[in-house]
Amino acid sequence: MTHYIHKKEIPLEVELKNEIELCNQWLDLCTEVSNKWTISTSYHFKHLVERHFGLGTYVSNDAFIIAAQRRYESKPADKEGLNFYYKFKVVEKNQKIDYRKNYYKKNWR
Repeated sequence: MTHYIHKKEIPLEVELKNEIELCNQWLDLCTEVSNKWTISTSYHFKHLVERHFGLGTYVSNDAFIIAAQRRYESKPADKEGLNFYYKFKVVEKNQKIDYRKNYYKKNWR
């Protein structure tokens, strides 16, 4: 007899709220207001959030956009409005975060 584990589906609204909360935590810890526009777009920053919280973490670009637009000035990075630039800078607050170093350290042990 084969046993299947049925995972309960999370409603999309709840999943999006959880992703936005992760983005809010990262924004609190790693960003502050700036007068200059970011060079990177929301799509890049969503990946930083995912790396910050570890393997298996998924955050949609939409979740990052919603979280960042609530606290920072933004402008579309493309004419479709799929990505955005922001007026914030990534900073170290509690500890230095070297995303490349931490990412490879976790994956190559």
